[in-house]
Amino acid sequence: MFRKVSITLLVISLSVSSVWPAQAAVRPSINRPLVARGLERLPAAAQTIFRETLLNAPAGSSASRPAAIGAASGAVPTPLSKPLVLARVQSAYTPSGLVSGTLTITDPVVNRLPLDELSGAEITVKLAPGVSLVSGPAYLTLSDGSLSFAVGEVGPADGASVAIVVSAPPSPSNLDLGARASASFANQRVSAQTAPARLVSDAYVSFLGQQPEFMFNDVDLLEVAGLVEQDAVRAFALVRDATRWEAYRGSLRGARGTWWSEAGNALD
Repeated sequence: MFRKVSITLLVISLSVSSVWPAQAAVRPSINRPLVARGLERLPAAAQTIFRETLLNAPAGSSASRPAAIGAASGAVPTPLSKPLVLARVQSAYTPSGLVSGTLTITDPVVNRLPLDELSGAEITVKLAPGVSLVSGPAYLTLSDGSLSFAVGEVGPADGASVAIVVSAPPSPSNLDLGARASASFANQRVSAQTAPARLVSDAYVSFLGQQPEFMFNDVDLLEVAGLVEQDAVRAFALVRDATRWEAYRGSLRGARGTWWSEAGNALD
């Protein structure tokens, strides 16, 4: 028994050590299932201590970093204070990107808790007038006309998503009234929300494509977008407060590398 506990403590210590992606090629989130399995072997009191340490450590410490996120000056909420975030990805952001008048809206939810799953997750969307659902997973229509999609269980430091195809008018406009997500954790419901999906003028099309430094399906960066509910002003403030400027030429780290390192130049 003593040997088993000692090995478990060693595994947990290595998994939550201060070696992070800026110095290592292995993402910390890869170790989290290992940590969770190790915790299950410890006495209940020891499990509680480790969970409190991981979830409540001050922002900026190695224990409190969510998947691929370091926080400076308390700018990033701890996983316990904001366990669930919701983001949005569109297949088109301008009218010229519509395919036969339609586009796909994907709503990813991310569980920021490093050791605990979220259960009974669901996403609710209310489409804007003039926008209609073409296809998507099974849903319930609520009394206010919102569409409710069941997501189910979201594992520790993991994500899930709902994708719907909608028809939209070929002009800049909001496509819905925003999206909301909720899930159960510790016998209570936690929630998240994000800004409305929308189409903007074709004049912005050159600024809205994917780049090697930032891919729309990057879960780590979708988590960051969800933290600010995809609000541009809050996103600017978060990057300003949670990262520092470093001088170098060109794009070296990309968006994710800059966030992991908590530093980058203006381009990154």
